[in-house]
Amino acid sequence: MVRLIVAVFAAAVVAPASAQISPALLIADCDRLAADDLDPVRPTGIPGMPLGNIDGKAAVPACAAAAKAEPNNPRIIYQLARALEAAKVLPAEDLQLAREGYDRAHQASYTPASTALAVMLYEGVGGKRDHAQARKLFETAAKAGHPGAMRQLGTMQARGEGGRQDSAQAQRWLQQALSELEKLAAAGNPSAMRELAVIYEQGHGAPQDLAKGRHWRERWARTDCERYAASDFDPAKPASVQGIIPETIDAPAARAACDAAAKAAPGDGRVAFHLGRALEASKREAEARAAYERADQLGHPLAAGALAHLLHRGRGGPKDLERARALLEKAAAAGDPAAMRELGSMHRRGEGVPKDGSQARQWFRQARAQAEKLVANGNTEAMMLLAALQQNGRGGPKDPAAALELRLRAAKAGHAGAAFALAHAAQESKELAAAREWYEQAAVGNHHKAMAPLGVMYDKGEGGPRDLDAAERWLARAAAAGDSAGKKVLERLRKAAQR
Repeated sequence: MVRLIVAVFAAAVVAPASAQISPALLIADCDRLAADDLDPVRPTGIPGMPLGNIDGKAAVPACAAAAKAEPNNPRIIYQLARALEAAKVLPAEDLQLAREGYDRAHQASYTPASTALAVMLYEGVGGKRDHAQARKLFETAAKAGHPGAMRQLGTMQARGEGGRQDSAQAQRWLQQALSELEKLAAAGNPSAMRELAVIYEQGHGAPQDLAKGRHWRERWARTDCERYAASDFDPAKPASVQGIIPETIDAPAARAACDAAAKAAPGDGRVAFHLGRALEASKREAEARAAYERADQLGHPLAAGALAHLLHRGRGGPKDLERARALLEKAAAAGDPAAMRELGSMHRRGEGVPKDGSQARQWFRQARAQAEKLVANGNTEAMMLLAALQQNGRGGPKDPAAALELRLRAAKAGHAGAAFALAHAAQESKELAAAREWYEQAAVGNHHKAMAPLGVMYDKGEGGPRDLDAAERWLARAAAAGDSAGKKVLERLRKAAQR
């Protein structure tokens, strides 16, 4: 399978696009998995990530498929090269192909690719070392405004690597890199924060300042954690940060980022809350309870509701309905509509409290009212909560048409859970073409439960032409996310291919 993926990359620049897969979705999948957060022309709404955060096993096939769809798109070729460099499954082959990919994108004047190729030339990765050529490429990219290239060029000029030593020019480039990185870091860019931490800790490019180094390292850790586990219901979430629903959390990456953030900022309630979400997504629910408990003690407004949900369901430890109710009331008082809804359910069913339809209706009405306020501000998670209340007639009249309209609105705004719900409904109604399209959108949004059904539809040719490559790609992603059913179908598919 790995060699097949590498072969797909090698052929990507000449392979025809798959007629049955939406090119826009293939591009979006590659962007989500491998975009560079220092790339100024990445699409709006795509945060990007440092090279070290890329999941190469998922990104290589996704970006290879995108490169088939748009073989002349330098951003996609660049991102495929990044995915191969990150994967390192077959280090010699992967790195050589990554270098070739960077060179192709560089030839198309794609500045981030020029910088990445220069790094490989400087270090002798994927081919011969060439300091003179690396310096030329760094200079080209630096003049185009790439802060990483500015820093690398200044370092080479200071050392006399790849050309004559020029201390004055080196200092100018290092100062310009520092200025650009500070602008990016102030705007929330985690890679810029990491670079500033290194600069101030090492005193290279700026006077050594360990306090500033610690500041940027903590900011980097917090921001990295937030990007993997932030909630749309968090009132303190920056507008530039996308909320993540539980079904789309990349559990291993989120856990690693939030573990690091918790060590860097142990007294930060938001970090503790995000760590709880990462642990819950990892099925480490006892540890999630402890993280939510700490976040609640540190004053995070959503932590009480998250902890209450685990206590209510008996996940990660024994049920404790009395404490769950008290925590939900605390969360509801802080404005958490999910807590209000759960309180309504407890009173309706008589869980931990006397069964009381009047009290249940009151909580459902409050949940509706709070969700409506958030929906007015474009909050897609609130749209989904309000749709569920309307669908079931909780806190007001039953209105399936309004619920459907909200789910469509949320899906069009990029909510993967809404796309999954629409896909499931379409599949139940035997509208297979629509189901396949919605599953595609949900899966591209990293909804773990959408990947296996989508893979099966591709395998069977349901809702569109059969596509075994796409089937294997999505089933492999489902299996990697822990979907046992997807893993079984993938094994069957691979055994059939070997016959």
